[in-house]
Amino acid sequence: TFGLNRQSLQTSSPRMGASQASGESQETKCTTSTKDARLRDQPGLAFFAEAFAAGEDETHLQRGCEPGVTMIELAANGLEDKGEAEWPLWKDAWNEDTSAARGGALAFVPADAGNASACIYFVHGGGFEYGGPAEDGYDSLCSRLAKGSGQIVVCPDHPLSGETRPFKAPEILQALLRGLRWLVRFDPVSKERRTSSPEIVLAGDSAGATQAFSLLLLALSEEEELKKCVAGLALVSPWLDLTCGSHTYVSNAFAAEANTGDLAFRAHADENRAGFKGMALTYTGSADLLKDCLFSPYWLSREESNLLMRLQEWQIPTWICTGASETLAGEVLDFAQQLQNQIPLELWLHEGMFHDWVMYSTDHPFPSKDAAMQQLFDFLRSIRAGTWKPKGIQYYIDPWK
Repeated sequence: TFGLNRQSLQTSSPRMGASQASGESQETKCTTSTKDARLRDQPGLAFFAEAFAAGEDETHLQRGCEPGVTMIELAANGLEDKGEAEWPLWKDAWNEDTSAARGGALAFVPADAGNASACIYFVHGGGFEYGGPAEDGYDSLCSRLAKGSGQIVVCPDHPLSGETRPFKAPEILQALLRGLRWLVRFDPVSKERRTSSPEIVLAGDSAGATQAFSLLLLALSEEEELKKCVAGLALVSPWLDLTCGSHTYVSNAFAAEANTGDLAFRAHADENRAGFKGMALTYTGSADLLKDCLFSPYWLSREESNLLMRLQEWQIPTWICTGASETLAGEVLDFAQQLQNQIPLELWLHEGMFHDWVMYSTDHPFPSKDAAMQQLFDFLRSIRAGTWKPKGIQYYIDPWK
């Protein structure tokens, strides 16, 4: 249940039965042909459509640490500046063992990392309520990021919201901010205090991308120490609007007859909206905060604010990818369209792709996943080299013969 929680939002849709010998409607013939066409032209996407419709999402998450990448545990009680720069411990009311503490972080160190002056601080998704750095495929994604970029990736086990949990957005973001300060002050490999400032890219997927954006806004608003260290922002399938108002909740709703739309969220459009908004309300604790730019960054594009002025002033390189069939595609595209001339931005829209598609694996060709990861690697490497230039809104479509 990475990204936005699958268990609470998805409903499995029955796959279409075999064509009947007689009496079959023209509509049914057409939709069956649509499935056949996708299987012929995009077998990887067709494979996921069938698997997800059968409720097998979790089975196909890509898991495990990449060869050549070392995983290091950063304990919650190690070298730290207590209360200021640390990996906080927290108790999870959802665990059967309520006495067990969570916290700390995992560092993914590629063989060619060299010194730790360039790092990626990755916030995992999960609808603000699920996931962890070693769960739900995040060990794979973070280690792929480390290997592809040549940079150390640090993923914190931060506090989560949810019913019966006491944590809300302000407290969760402060915990993430303390972890970021730790990474600014301490080397994640040696765990010794740094002698020079690092360059850190803030990154995340889905709800974690929302929080990575919030961290950037906090750093630019309050943290002189952090401003000079933030080198970029990278967002995979971000959830930018916590009001859930985008029309792509409807236009990209999953259609079982042809296996089109957002494969990851297969409930009715209004059910998806209600589920997403419920998690957003639990996370923020107030309906009034669903349009607060700090927690719901889409609204930076709708009104002038001090936060937008700081983004315009600091010109942080920003990279985003989203699937053209995602439920969340509308808010991401509108955000980019409104702000692409105000902040340095590169948005990749991938034809036909569903929410967080880079998290999944298949033996079939899946070029859009490979392309999205390479685009992200290129961004991270060019940021480090100082050669990146904003590309605005870009479109990717699988090549055809």
